[in-house]
Parts: sequence; structure tokens; C-alpha cells
Amino acid sequence: MPTAVDIDLAPLAEHTVSGDQAPPDACGDVPPAEQPPFAMPAVFAAPAARGFVAGTLIATPDAERPIETLSGGDTVLTADGPAMPLSAVRQTIAAPAPLVRIRAGALDENIPTRDLLVSSAHAVRVGKVLVQAGALVNGSSVLREPGEPTLFHLELDAHVLVIAHGVAAESFLDGVDDAAHGGHTARGTRGSMRELPNPRVRSTRQLPRPVREHLAARAARVAADTTRRVQASDSRGPVPHPGHAGAPQADGADDRNLIATLLAVPGLPALRTTLHALAGRTGPDLTVRELGTLLAVYMDDATHTVSSLAAALRIGRPALMRMVDRLIELDLVAREEDREDRRRVLVRRTARGAVFMRQLAAISSDVQDGRAVAAA
Repeated sequence: MPTAVDIDLAPLAEHTVSGDQAPPDACGDVPPAEQPPFAMPAVFAAPAARGFVAGTLIATPDAERPIETLSGGDTVLTADGPAMPLSAVRQTIAAPAPLVRIRAGALDENIPTRDLLVSSAHAVRVGKVLVQAGALVNGSSVLREPGEPTLFHLELDAHVLVIAHGVAAESFLDGVDDAAHGGHTARGTRGSMRELPNPRVRSTRQLPRPVREHLAARAARVAADTTRRVQASDSRGPVPHPGHAGAPQADGADDRNLIATLLAVPGLPALRTTLHALAGRTGPDLTVRELGTLLAVYMDDATHTVSSLAAALRIGRPALMRMVDRLIELDLVAREEDREDRRRVLVRRTARGAVFMRQLAAISSDVQDGRAVAAA
């Protein structure tokens, strides 16, 4: 039975915070009166329920089965003991909460056996500790993803580790998960389970150094394997565009090749997470060109004119003028006449635009540190 790498974690007590001492997963709300214009969504948004997505394969004595096909009375394998019967399979339908994708091989050799999608607060075992999936996010081998409205959780008579895609992952814990999954356990009691004794890691900074170093090595291995697969795919020649004569029909293999290609591009997963966070902010949406214009105005030390911005973005002056007009309406930039050369129109920064850019900088920083959550 596959298990995660066994690491000596004797110093863990110095790094792990538990119970009431642990920092919350969600940032506190800011009163509306104190929110700046175009306030970005808070990061660390805690999911309403822990659980797996539909399609997750759970190990049973006979074979792996999709979680949505299981029901009370079915038997599942556990990571540390005998097979046990399920008391119930909980299904929660709620507002989508951000998910975490643990890529194949991210935790150990061939663990997970395939990508595993769980909610951010769902814990998996790495070495001798339980690590909430959100604490594993690194932007490469473990990624944030938009949420799904339906989550499944496995309830047994004890808090145990079931096996999903080869990963030891926690089961339902009454008194913690029951409120989010309907308020009652299958046994009709609440809070009667004893939580697993493994130390629990809730944030990236709590990861013990041996675990952190092991996961970093696995991330490098996953990236190298992805690069090799992409190069092997490229060596077979270009794939005709879908719809052209000779183009192959889309299938699972093509999808996996495309995913591998995209994930191997440095910075692209981080860009996706940043754009998801931007999409969820309050305020108007900006086009790619409008955002590019803002970045040029606020990141370049030089004074910009309409002509210089048009040249930098490689677009025509009329199109640039339309973008600047919209940014002026939003008070993100200002336009003024150049007193030294009245033929030139200057594009200036504004206080409101500076607030927006600082918020964008905060989101980008959180993405780089693996803290940002895509907007639900």
C-alpha cells in the first residue's frame, strides 16, 4: 500500500501550532467604510467544507472506485489499519470554494498516482504530519484552482486516513466537518471522534524544514518530468489545429499533453492565479491592454505620453486614446497637456490608481508565496 515518505520530524513541536493557537485560514473582513476603492478579495479564504471532488478514486478491497459511487456500508482501505465500512458519504452543495490540485508525484515517487483535487483545508499525510492542502501550494507541483460547488467526504466510525490516488487523506471528523456537511453525523452524535494524533500543519510557514525540503525536491522532479514529456511531445512534430484537415480528434491524451505544456511554462500558473484573483475584485473589469497601460504608467520611471504608450504597447494611437479615456473615467490615470510642448498629451498617475496598483502588487506577492486564492 503506497504511503508518503517517512521523515524524522522530531523538531516538529517547535514549528507546529495547533488548536486555538493556530492562525486562522481566512483574513478578517474589513469594514466597508475602511475598504479602499477597487478592494481586492481577501486571500486565505477558508472553504466552507473539507472534501474531495467528484471523480476522486478511493481505494477499496476490490479496486479504486470514484467517490460519488460509494455509499454507507461500502468498505474502504485505510492507510494504517484494516479496511473499514463507511458510515456515510457526505455530499455538500454550496458556493464554490477554492480547491488545491496536488500534481502526480508531488508528495513522493508516484504519490499521488494522478492529480488529486481537494479542498484547501483537507489534510493529507506527508511523512508523520497532516498537512492541510492549502499549506502545500507552491505554484508549480501544487496549485490553487477555482472551486466546484459539490464536495464529497467519507465518514467512518473514527477519524482515519483513507487512500485517494495513493495519498493518505483524512476522513470526516465530527464536531469539525459536521456543521458544513449538514449538521449531523451518521451516528446522530457530534464531537465524539478522537482526532488523529498526527501533528497538523495549517500554513506554509508551519511546515517543518525536512518536509519543506522534501516537497521542494519533489516539485523540482515534477517540473523536470513535465519538461521531458513536453519535449518528447514536441519531437513528434506539430499537431494540426483542430478543425483542419488531418487534425486528430480531441481525447484525454491530447488534453494531458496540453496541460503539461502549459504547466511547464515558467510563470504561467502564477499568471492564472493572479488573473483569477483580479477577476473577483470589486470594481470594473480591465482588458489586457488597459492593464498593460496601467503597468507601463506606474512601473516606468519615465513620463509617458499617449504616443510613447502606443509605441510601447504596439497599438495604434486611436486605440490607445480610447483605453486612456476609459482609465480616466475610472480615475486610474489622468491626462494633461505638456506645458513645454503643447502637441504632446501626458498620462499621469492618480491617487486612486496608486491604490489599485498596490493591491495588484499584494496579490502578485501572495501568488509568489503560494498564498493567493483564486476568487470563488
